[in-house]
Amino acid sequence: MGNRIRFTLNCESGVTYVIERSPDLQSWTPVLTNNGPSIRVLMAATAPGGMGFYRARRGPPAFIAALVVEEGFDASGSNLGSDSFDSALGPYNPGSHSTNGDIVTLTTNANSITIGNAKVTGTVRTPPGGIQGVTATIGSGGAVGDSTWVSGSTGFQSGHFQPTFTLAHFPDAVLPTIGVWYTPLSGTAPDGLIYDRLLTSGNYHVTDLSGSVYVGQTNTVLWVDGSINISGGGGGAGYAEPQIHIAPGASLAIYMAGATTTISGNGLVNDTAQAKTFAYYGLPSNHTINLTGNGAFYGTIYAPEADFYLIGSGSSADDFTGASVTKTTTMTGNFNFHYDENLARTGPFR
Repeated sequence: MGNRIRFTLNCESGVTYVIERSPDLQSWTPVLTNNGPSIRVLMAATAPGGMGFYRARRGPPAFIAALVVEEGFDASGSNLGSDSFDSALGPYNPGSHSTNGDIVTLTTNANSITIGNAKVTGTVRTPPGGIQGVTATIGSGGAVGDSTWVSGSTGFQSGHFQPTFTLAHFPDAVLPTIGVWYTPLSGTAPDGLIYDRLLTSGNYHVTDLSGSVYVGQTNTVLWVDGSINISGGGGGAGYAEPQIHIAPGASLAIYMAGATTTISGNGLVNDTAQAKTFAYYGLPSNHTINLTGNGAFYGTIYAPEADFYLIGSGSSADDFTGASVTKTTTMTGNFNFHYDENLARTGPFR
């Protein structure tokens, strides 16, 4: 129908599928995904000119562990840790967390994983050839294992260093093929505050992202090709503070083409308290992601070409709930990472 393709997707309930297009059955580009619990979904996508082939793919999950790095992981400072939970069973509960807060590297180089004094309630995984104490090292106050081991011991618990990981590479994030990108406008959101940008539905493009952003609908996509610098704090009477505010029932996927992203202070407020509702995709040109003193962060970071810095602030630990895949990850103090195991079942998929 014109430059649109429409079809019905028969699928499993609650599982995300990726719809991909190819001009030649060789190279495939993701164009959209399904959402929601329905097992029969009517879908539509923009169809570029020329012959095209489409397929629905339930690929391997993008987030198979808490923190995945292509090259290196470094945890220095104090009050650092990782564990897991399953959001399908309820929100994170410190008293009943699970033991899958794994750290994974795709290389066997020396010092690829430096645990320092962190408490990893999970397993360190490397490719075959990784050596405990060489590829992965641990400080005198660090611990890797289950919660009982972590609470009272140091070092690697037996079986919690596994040099068996065989995936060689995570594919780069790809900007989805979207026919029209809109420019967001400022205005008053349903919470009564004035925002610099209102994302109420659809797909948006900005060069630089700063100030205040309100997300009010599901499946909102934002493409940024300059810089992201969200600081939190301030705002003034009647105006929202500089932050990305995801309203209850809304979701946002950011595709970042610029070199540097910085989110600091209370820069992300996710009212859904669900990691799956904020997805950050760093395109190959995105090289640095700074997350500093953000309090409670719910979301996922997928940026295989980027260096990811988690920098806690103050005397209490900040919480990251979700998962990440990056080139490197550096944690420099006061950060607890809670992997949502449900991401491995429901996507996104690579």
